[in-house]
Amino acid sequence: MAGRKQYEVKLTEREQSELEAITQRGTHPVREVKRAQVLLGLAEGQTYEAIHQKVGLSRSGLQKIAKRYQAGGVERALHEAPRPGQVPRFSGAQRAQITALACSSPTDGQARWSLRLLADKVVELEIAETIHHETVRTILKKTT
Repeated sequence: MAGRKQYEVKLTEREQSELEAITQRGTHPVREVKRAQVLLGLAEGQTYEAIHQKVGLSRSGLQKIAKRYQAGGVERALHEAPRPGQVPRFSGAQRAQITALACSSPTDGQARWSLRLLADKVVELEIAETIHHETVRTILKKTT
């Protein structure tokens, strides 16, 4: 790791105790626990190499955590900023209506709903302008 800057981490007593609590209780996500271990190691003056051996994160990952700590403190180092993503095409209300429709009795003398029949009915009832039968499947799969 020669040549790379090692960021200095100075924790308050309160931050130190919070991070120790995170590493000792099994109720936190693994990423958060590992990041807390990194911050504690850096605060103790351990090298990136020693922390890498203990925690198993890459050296560049360790540096990113330390850099985020420098920029915004413990909270920013432990938690990632929300990532942008595609906006869901169907609202929760639309998904609920599709699920309710699937739980109702089928029309046209059918014994049960098919995915294609459900998709057609969703469009007919103007729950959505268009919907593919595979989208109906994924909505129903997520709601079990």
